[in-house]
Amino acid sequence: MQMPDGRIKHIHMIANQMPSRNGDLEYVGAVIEITAAKNADEALFQAQSQLARVTRLTSLGELAASIAHYDVNQPLAAIRSSGEACHR
Repeated sequence: MQMPDGRIKHIHMIANQMPSRNGDLEYVGAVIEITAAKNADEALFQAQSQLARVTRLTSLGELAASIAHYDVNQPLAAIRSSGEACHR
């Protein structure tokens, strides 16, 4: 629901149809405001999205460090060792 001041309130409504004593149909139910719960769900979603992003970046950083160590440093160390051996 949009309030006159522009705020939006979220509501949850439950209703059941029941026959009245004179044969007409009536609805009996309840309306609950769930704005706070809806806002909390949105904040949780944002936090989970941010956590997933940070996790991906952390994994990427670890992968880059691993590649730099094994695929770059070790061959360079072998070349250096071989070069030193040839020099001697």
